[in-house]
Formats: sequence, C-alpha cells, structure tokens
Amino acid sequence: MLKNICILSIFISFIFGKEIEPKIIDYSNKTIFINVSKTQTNRIILPEIIRSKITSKEKGLEVTANEKEAFVKFSPIISTIKIVSADNKNAKIKNQKTVYENTEPVELYLLTKNKTYEFILNPKNITKQTIIIKDSSLNTKELRKISKNYEMSIPFKKQINSLMHSVFNNNTPIGYEKNNVLDVVANTNKIKIIKTSEYFGNRYKINLYKLKNKTKKGMEIMETALIPLVKNKIYAISIFYDNSIYKIPPNGIAKAMIIVDNKE
Repeated sequence: MLKNICILSIFISFIFGKEIEPKIIDYSNKTIFINVSKTQTNRIILPEIIRSKITSKEKGLEVTANEKEAFVKFSPIISTIKIVSADNKNAKIKNQKTVYENTEPVELYLLTKNKTYEFILNPKNITKQTIIIKDSSLNTKELRKISKNYEMSIPFKKQINSLMHSVFNNNTPIGYEKNNVLDVVANTNKIKIIKTSEYFGNRYKINLYKLKNKTKKGMEIMETALIPLVKNKIYAISIFYDNSIYKIPPNGIAKAMIIVDNKE
C-alpha cells in the first residue's frame, strides 16, 4: 500500500487518481504494435517534432500532427436508411447511424528530423489511448526538453502522481535519466536506509530508497522523518509498504521516494 504526501508550504495528502495512465514505450528502432480506440481520438507523443506522416487513407485512418503530438482517429461509416415517395421525390431519412467497421491493424509512420517511428495500430473497443514514446538514444539535453514539455502539458498533481507511478513500477519517467546508486544514508540499530536510484528530469529529481527494518517488530515510518535525507526543496514524499497495515514487517523492507527540485 502506498502512503504519500505532497509538500509545498504545508503537507497535503493525496492518492493516485483513477485516470487512465498513458502508455510509455521505449522505442528501440522496431515497429511498435499497440491497441488503440477505434471510436475515440488517440494521442501519440514523440520525443521529437513530427515533420510528416504516412498512412493508408484507404483503411480509414485520420492523423493530425501538431509539434510532437499526433492525434489518430479511425473514420466511421455512416449508414443511412431513406424512405422514398412514389414519385421518387422528397426522400426522407428514416434512420441514420454511425458504424465503426475498422477491425484490421493499420500502419502509421511518423517522420522526424532524425528518424522514422513505425507503428501498427490495432483498433479495439476501448477508451482513447495516450502513448508516450521514449527514445534512449537521445542525449541529455534532448531528454531535458522532453521532460520540460511533458511537465508543462499536465497539472502539477498529475505530474507527481505519474512520476510516483512510473518509479514504483520500475519504469523511468518520460524525459528522465536514471542513475543506479548504492548509498547507505542512514543506519541505526533499528533501521537501515539505502538510496538505490536517482532520476533526473528538467524540474524534478527523484530519489528512491530501500528501508530495512532491523527489529523483530513491525515498524511505521513517518514521512516527515525522511526530510533530513535531502537538502533541496521537497515536492513529495511517498512510502510503499506493500501491505495494508502501513508498517514494515519485522526484518522486512519497504520503499520510499522523495521528489525534490532538480537544482544543486
């Protein structure tokens, strides 16, 4: 179970929202096969500006590109039934409905300055999808631009939720660089705290820790007790206990995350 707090000038508690998380895919110069909604507009976000797009219009795929985003929608078929008078005049529409008959995967190519991103989109009866493409071949400066653009595109609370969700699920957030470390930052007769990873973005730096309970009793850690571990301005602290009692089991382990300002 996850406990977290968001720190601005005071502590504010919140939990993950129920919004559908975007799919984050690390591009490895191979065609990406992904399920998308066949009735709603889907969104694909690339790490670079889209210069052109190529797809098959015969398969009913509509694509609109704007900067680094592509909006993808399958064209519906409008089925109409008309009643015609005896003199074949004044035809009236009896029934009209929109039908989405797309069932076959469709190829999509998005071209940028440096490469072509290849997709096969599989239309499904699902809600609209947001797909974020990461590219580990880009350099640090380009990654910072990506994380900055992403930070500016969504509200603060959703940013923090998204970062926590990614890191606790062993994913690197979009536009971030991961640095694996093994640094013992605190060690007493009761608890040992080890920093295991650092994630560097444009605005934020994320520190991930392992909390080791050295006692034979369950241990609850207050988020405020972790504040001395960092010097920079804190945006959020979160502890993942992996149980419903919010305690580290005897001789057990929990994870903690601190999101701070990415300035030295």
